[in-house]
Amino acid sequence: MHYISTVTDGMDVNFSAWTMFDLQFSWNAPWNGTLSIGARNLAKERPPLDPNFGSPSYTNEFYDVYGRVPYVKYKQDL
Repeated sequence: MHYISTVTDGMDVNFSAWTMFDLQFSWNAPWNGTLSIGARNLAKERPPLDPNFGSPSYTNEFYDVYGRVPYVKYKQDL
């Protein structure tokens, strides 16, 4: 879980708090490898709008604006 509290930028604009959840499953292989499958921002929560730039516009200064990001990762220990 990632939580960003209410933030004020340099122009005294308040951005609402935002919560994002990630999920990951990992499997440890018998040959010292690890396979991970997961997603960042599982619920695809949109960050608060930036009122300075019209609609819809998000600020990446404080928030991750990518939406849901699935991934697969493999790590091999030697």
